Amino acid sequence: MGKMINRKGSTLALTIIIFAVLMIFATFTLGFMVTENKQAMYHQNKVKAYYIARSGAEAAQKAVLNRVTDTEDDQQSKYDFIEYEIPEVEPVSSNVDITINNLDTSNLNVKLYKEFIGTTILDYNGVDVEAKEYNLIIKSIAVVGDIEEQVDIVIPTKITDIDSENLNAILVYLNEASEILKNLQNDEGDYLVVKGDPAQYAPHDKTEGSFEENKAESTLLPTNDNISLNGDYFVEGNLDLTGKTISVDGPTKIFVKGSVRIYGGTGNESASINYATDTSKEDLEFFIFNESVTYEYPYSLQVGEDSNNDKDIFSRAIFYVKNGGVDIHVHKLDFESDVFTNGDIINITSHSNSNQHIDLIGRIVAPNATVSIGTADENKAAINITGIVVGLDIWYNGNNISKLILNSSGIADDLIPGIDVFITNVGKGYYR
Repeated sequence: MGKMINRKGSTLALTIIIFAVLMIFATFTLGFMVTENKQAMYHQNKVKAYYIARSGAEAAQKAVLNRVTDTEDDQQSKYDFIEYEIPEVEPVSSNVDITINNLDTSNLNVKLYKEFIGTTILDYNGVDVEAKEYNLIIKSIAVVGDIEEQVDIVIPTKITDIDSENLNAILVYLNEASEILKNLQNDEGDYLVVKGDPAQYAPHDKTEGSFEENKAESTLLPTNDNISLNGDYFVEGNLDLTGKTISVDGPTKIFVKGSVRIYGGTGNESASINYATDTSKEDLEFFIFNESVTYEYPYSLQVGEDSNNDKDIFSRAIFYVKNGGVDIHVHKLDFESDVFTNGDIINITSHSNSNQHIDLIGRIVAPNATVSIGTADENKAAINITGIVVGLDIWYNGNNISKLILNSSGIADDLIPGIDVFITNVGKGYYR
């Protein structure tokens, strides 16, 4: 009887031991599961916080790069943004507005500031200019739960405010030029003829569409000797403006299928193109398609002719030439105009039988063209250029280089394409 009682007690003890072991195992397993869950949540929050921070940094990077590469903003505004709007010390709170689709950014803080690295030298159209070197720092911090992650992006940047003394280049060649031109300097010793970067002077795209496309939305140009215009007009063939006067009452565009010829005339008349009004050259634009360029007739725009009878020409307009050459050879010319051409020939020649001058005030940009400049004898007409002439090659073919006058003073900044007063050189950025 006593042995039976002992046997029952051992069974109870064994049961208690087994239960205790199971409890310990269950507690261990539960603890392990809790730890694993915490680690999983930690890892999940860490990854989530990292990618939120990275998304914020990349969104800010894109916003900054768009701000400093936007073609609608001038170089000065880009320079001012980097130089004056971005602080040189880390801001206390976010100063960048970030919008990320489908992402909660309530716990995201993005800061933008810059670190001054030092000064460096940039080659600018053959001129060494001093530039400031900055690192633009984007610091993006995201918090998920109690986990904080930070992603930094560094954007290397160089900016320079070029002094006006470096803006004296009048002739810019992209390939080669006559040695006699390369040696021309102003009184301060600045070279007036320099080699430019072809990437800065891309061919214009103003005549990419066809003539017929533009004709459809335009009105036939009147043929009167005195024409007042406002709106869009077309000319089916060649446009001869010999001795004519054009005035504009508002923004005007003229689309020409053939070539444009502007002569002064043979009597007392002269040609006046938007010159007797208070409007600007931007108010009158010519788009010259010239679909009939040949070896015998290579010019799409002719201004004047080598004739004793050719009279004065006054012009204030912008000419966009799709192809063909440009010939400026006139008795007396006041040419407050711009010419942008994708053609391959430009001739600028003063009269051999005149003491009156050619005054070019504006831009002639021809990145594909050979530009030939010729002046007559010492006692004859001069060519005065105030602005800029850009060509693939620029050759001097005249008899007296002193009659080529390059005016480096008083050039408005907006007359100089590709030569910016303020330069921003911004990298793509990298993670730090």
